[in-house]
Amino acid sequence: MERYMMKCGHVAQAMDEHNNPACVICWPNPGSMQVASIPDLSSRKAECSTCRTNIVPSSVDLAFFEYKGPGSRYALTKCVCGYYEEAHGKPKNPHVEVCNQFRPVGQAEFDVYYCGCQGWD
Repeated sequence: MERYMMKCGHVAQAMDEHNNPACVICWPNPGSMQVASIPDLSSRKAECSTCRTNIVPSSVDLAFFEYKGPGSRYALTKCVCGYYEEAHGKPKNPHVEVCNQFRPVGQAEFDVYYCGCQGWD
């Protein structure tokens, strides 16, 4: 099966009603329905997003793979405060600590995937 990297940063896990690749994790974010080029993963590692102990070479063949390297949605649109750019400039919620000025966090040390540590069903 051909793998498609989506602009949201995930590898597509599904196809839409027109047989186009899609990311069900980020849907309905527009990037979840837009194909991006696969970045150079040769020097990157990925860790399991659940157990954080299984670290392997990054690959689009990993389950629920998300690229968090240079130029990724994560690097460009996640703020150092922990929230994404969309949360900045919106009316303040007293239960959410969003900073006053968006500052991109930059690339993460690891990409993420799911190793199966909590089962598959």
